[in-house]
Amino acid sequence: EEGEGEEDGGDLGRESEEEDDADGVEQLVSLARLRPGWEWSRARRCWIGWLPPNKKNPKEVKAAEDFTVLERLFPVGCRVEVMQREAGYNGSWYTGTVTGLEQSGAPLFVEYDDFFEDDAQTKRLAEWQREKHVRPAPPDTPPAGWAHASLPAGEALDLRYDDGWWEVELTHVLSGEEANAALADPTAA
Repeated sequence: EEGEGEEDGGDLGRESEEEDDADGVEQLVSLARLRPGWEWSRARRCWIGWLPPNKKNPKEVKAAEDFTVLERLFPVGCRVEVMQREAGYNGSWYTGTVTGLEQSGAPLFVEYDDFFEDDAQTKRLAEWQREKHVRPAPPDTPPAGWAHASLPAGEALDLRYDDGWWEVELTHVLSGEEANAALADPTAA
């Protein structure tokens, strides 16, 4: 029928007899009809970020896919914990907030809650971290049914100490509100 396809921009994609160009048919279209050239990840079953034209090689597609997952797990403003690797802090986790993301290198920029750049504690320390050293902050409230008094010996717990969280193993609950716990070996994982 005459006029068919005209309301959505005509016959883009169909070659005309008088125009046979190696790059295909060129037609003027409204910018409102365009969107980024997203890539579908069959492995992760999600859409991954847009890549500039002629840049869709497998390595870049994988990097964009990983970055999209990273953005979902750790969006800017997300509360996180960062595993420390320095002597005296090795294996402990310190809280902070993701303030930036980058697609390469150490992709998460984290501002710590309890580490500062100066002795006056006026400027919080912020640094780039690799994803393998960062985890989302756990929920503020324990799961239903969780009670200190009913914890069995050998239970894996986190202990708040020196402004950080340290992985410990419960040795036994004492009377009242106290317990004995042993520091977990951070190298055992």
